[in-house]
Amino acid sequence: MDDYGLILSFPSADKGWLMLIPDHGMNSSPGDLYRTDDGGDDWQLVNSTDKNPHTEENYEQASEPDFENPHPYLVCDGSIAFQNASNGWLFGSLASTTPAFLFETRDAGQTWQVEKFPLPPSLHNGRIEPWELPHFFGNDGIVGTHFVSTNNDSTNFCTVIYNTHDGGKTWQAATPVKFGGVWNFISAKIGWMWSPEPHNTTSTAPVKGILYRTDDGGGLWKPMQADNGLKKYLTHGEDIVQLDFVDEDCGWAIARDWRNVTQLLHTTDSGQTWNAVQTKMQK
Repeated sequence: MDDYGLILSFPSADKGWLMLIPDHGMNSSPGDLYRTDDGGDDWQLVNSTDKNPHTEENYEQASEPDFENPHPYLVCDGSIAFQNASNGWLFGSLASTTPAFLFETRDAGQTWQVEKFPLPPSLHNGRIEPWELPHFFGNDGIVGTHFVSTNNDSTNFCTVIYNTHDGGKTWQAATPVKFGGVWNFISAKIGWMWSPEPHNTTSTAPVKGILYRTDDGGGLWKPMQADNGLKKYLTHGEDIVQLDFVDEDCGWAIARDWRNVTQLLHTTDSGQTWNAVQTKMQK
């Protein structure tokens, strides 16, 4: 197994899926999907990109009329997440230089279809690009996407959270957040998002941004208080690259600059105030 990449998803103790990706295919499409029903003792091949008839210039199939139809093969490899014994998602690209797609299966991986997200009424002349797998809390779930304008104008860039209440059969757009960056939800309703203004990632100039919180799945985003907030730690080009909350009050953030120098930050009041954590790394 040294020459392969492995991606696992277990929705229960006995049922699970494994995506097997050859190392030489990590930036293209080769991959095999296996399933186990006995906790990993035995695995059966469910599907493979070898069944894809588009063996050459695989990325061009995205422009064909039937691309949005169900496929009886894996279109590409990628990360996987299964909600139960039947429903799962795959997030991957047809080539290393093309946008990623989110594919859905409702028959345990036998067929896969591109997940489509309706454009919010407030956004025009652009497309929605998912950038991760869905996160589920029972039948309720959320997935993060980007709105990309047709003219690639960065000032029109938005992050849009989509909600589902039927296990991913249908998705509804929440209120878009201008720019938008990393985010974290502790439930289908409560979450935070860091929204930095466009900036040069190699600059040492202060990064300006707003930390938002939502209590209704993204319908309303409320800015957190600026006093002793995140901007205190973003004075020399640092940006927030990760948020991780464990409950409504306690959370962590990672600030990182262009030299990869990182700082761990901690809040105990839902993100209103932050303090630097002095970390001790033991070998």
